[in-house]
Amino acid sequence: MQVDWSFGNTAVEIRHDVYAMKLGFFFGTGIVYCDPMLSGIPSSRKASFNPHAAFRSNLFEKIDGLTPDFIKSFTSEECNRMLKAYARGFLGFSRMKDIQATPDRPGAPFSKEALDDLNQSAAHLTAPKPNYGLSKWSSLQAAEKMLKSYAVQNGGKLLKTHDLTRVEKEAVKAGLAPSTASLLWDIQCAPEVRYAADSVTKDEALRAHYAGLTLGSHIAPRLKPQSGGISDVKFGTCEIARQTRPIRALMVMRGKPPRV
Repeated sequence: MQVDWSFGNTAVEIRHDVYAMKLGFFFGTGIVYCDPMLSGIPSSRKASFNPHAAFRSNLFEKIDGLTPDFIKSFTSEECNRMLKAYARGFLGFSRMKDIQATPDRPGAPFSKEALDDLNQSAAHLTAPKPNYGLSKWSSLQAAEKMLKSYAVQNGGKLLKTHDLTRVEKEAVKAGLAPSTASLLWDIQCAPEVRYAADSVTKDEALRAHYAGLTLGSHIAPRLKPQSGGISDVKFGTCEIARQTRPIRALMVMRGKPPRV
């Protein structure tokens, strides 16, 4: 079956290189770990689609191009950064999935296009020959569509502009809580970056991708219609041989509230 069972794809920087990270689709509650001392323990796959069973997931299996020797060399700071990238990507993509069209439900305005833009942003970042200009432009397009979707759904105007500050002001007038200003600064770029890939650095493109995901996770739950899904993450500690590790563990939750 040629089916992509994933929420989406994001990117993570490891020692100055950017790697693709797949956000596998699941329902239920589980633990995502990213510790070289546990690298030989595979993910448990029995609970991938079972909302009542716990599961564990080895994050190293979700990142393309990692070798066993490379994994053994990772520092706690690097591993915690990978977990943070996963958490950000999971919340952004899964919440945006909740507003997509289905055979029995229309999607929120521009939501499919915004989701596609964020996937393209990651693809341009992690390609063998990356295009950072197109990556940042795709992040801008995703953010722009999400903000415009909220404005249109709540009686605001559909502004024909790529200025995120103006677009967000229209969404805020329609009732959206303002985002952190730095998110918009990290994403904003001129249309000319589409024709000048080297005008955007790798760090700028990566920050824009991450900011787009954060903005998506902020806006998507406020759009309609919703699938009813709930996504959440919690960071915690991990013990090995009764010793608390400096590398954190991540509890991920995806499901629907119980019917009363």
